[in-house]
Amino acid sequence: MKETFSLRDIVMSLEKQAAFHREQMVQHAEKEAYHRGLRTTHETELGIITSRLEAFRAATAAAMEIAGREAPQSAVAEAVDYGSASNPKLTNMVRTVLEEMGPHEPFGPIGVHAEVDRRFGSGLRSRIGVRQIADILRRLARTGAIHRLRTGIPHHESRYVRRRP
Repeated sequence: MKETFSLRDIVMSLEKQAAFHREQMVQHAEKEAYHRGLRTTHETELGIITSRLEAFRAATAAAMEIAGREAPQSAVAEAVDYGSASNPKLTNMVRTVLEEMGPHEPFGPIGVHAEVDRRFGSGLRSRIGVRQIADILRRLARTGAIHRLRTGIPHHESRYVRRRP
C-alpha cells in the first residue's frame, strides 16, 4: 500500500529534516571546537608529564645505583654513638679501636687506653683511666666478643685477641 503525500507535506518534512541536521551540524561544530581545545590542553599536559616522568626515572635509577654502593668506612665510624663529653660511652670507643686491629693481634689495656686517649681524649671532659679500659676488656672477654690469652698479674697486664688463635 502506497501512501500519498501532498507536496506541502513533502516540503515541510524535508525542511524539518534539514533544520534538524543544521542544528546537529552546529552543535557538533561547537563540540568539535571545544574538544579540539581540550585535546590541545591534554597534549600540552601530556608532554610536560612525560618529560618530568623521564627525568624522574633517570634520577631514580641514578639514586638506586648510588644507594646500592657500600658506605665508606669513615661514614660508618661517624655513625657510632660515643656519648657526650661528660658521659662518654667508653665501650663504643674501645670497640672502634679493636675493630681496626688484626683478628690475631694481641693487645692489652695499656695499648688500648693509649689509642682511645689519642683518638677521643680531646673530646672528653675528664681523662679516662687504664683501669676503666681493663674493666671493659674483661667484660668483652666474658661476653665472648674478645678472647683472653693471658690473665694479668702485678707488673704484667692481661693480653687479649679479637679471635681465638
